[in-house]
Amino acid sequence: MTITPDLIADALDGAPTWAKVALTVPSPRLREDARREVARHIHTALHGALEAERDQLRLPFEHDSIERLVALGGTDPEASVGPRRRPE
Repeated sequence: MTITPDLIADALDGAPTWAKVALTVPSPRLREDARREVARHIHTALHGALEAERDQLRLPFEHDSIERLVALGGTDPEASVGPRRRPE
């Protein structure tokens, strides 16, 4: 993923309002808390999905498992998305 100014702006827009407002208050402690919260939010928005995928556990899922899932009424991952049709 390429980090662009627009991507950063969108992440900043989604930061908690209290933190954005608190960046301007006279209290140094509150400004520091706000600065860290905004930074955490932007970091998560830009990198959170990538880290979650990297940390995701790999589970063994063999082809016969998919067939059993479909046989039990589960969704066929290769079927088109939409309402299920009942057999006639």
